[in-house]
Amino acid sequence: MAGDQRMSMSDFEKLFNQMGDKPGTSTTKKTQGPEPGADIHFKLKLSFLEAVNGVSKEISYNTMRKCVGCSGSGSKDSGEKGKCPHCNGRGKKVMSTGFFHMQQDCQHCGGTGETGRSTCGQCSGKGVTKDRAVQMLPVPK
Repeated sequence: MAGDQRMSMSDFEKLFNQMGDKPGTSTTKKTQGPEPGADIHFKLKLSFLEAVNGVSKEISYNTMRKCVGCSGSGSKDSGEKGKCPHCNGRGKKVMSTGFFHMQQDCQHCGGTGETGRSTCGQCSGKGVTKDRAVQMLPVPK
């Protein structure tokens, strides 16, 4: 094997650090916060009589909502999506050194394989924004 085709340990570290958490997934669309349908844990202070007789209490908590600026698409315009010229629409780039092949998300399209749409400024392309939810919580007798 020629000397220019060998990879050092730092080359391997660099390649693995560039990879996302899960192979084949894009890290640009990950959302923060609870999954849809996840439980919300909330500490509620009640007096003894409220606990015995029942009461309705107003609670508020942080949540993630679909972005109103882009309707959850992550794009500020509704123009046509184009095929990414850097990865030919595959969303992946393959790096080869001898017999060793590494695949990672395309850095130009974020692994989507599409370009031509500009990112929503309200949600930074995530499709969701932080919000404060307020609702009445009934405490039964």
